[in-house]
Amino acid sequence: MERGGVERVYKGDLKIEAIHRISEKTFEIIASTSSKIYIEEAITGDEGRTSPSLSSILSTDLKPLEIDVIRIEL
Repeated sequence: MERGGVERVYKGDLKIEAIHRISEKTFEIIASTSSKIYIEEAITGDEGRTSPSLSSILSTDLKPLEIDVIRIEL
């Protein structure tokens, strides 16, 4: 991932806990992550800068409607 000559590499885990269908094209995803994971980028792929992403895994463009943080563990 390169932005303005600076390469950022973050490694972490994104674990899908549950998926609930809201409508034909809308889903609620409950996930847990490790630190340094940008949730929106993990979903969208950030125009190819974040890999893998849910969009790349599902071979479709995904766009989060909202992101809610439920809990933070220290």
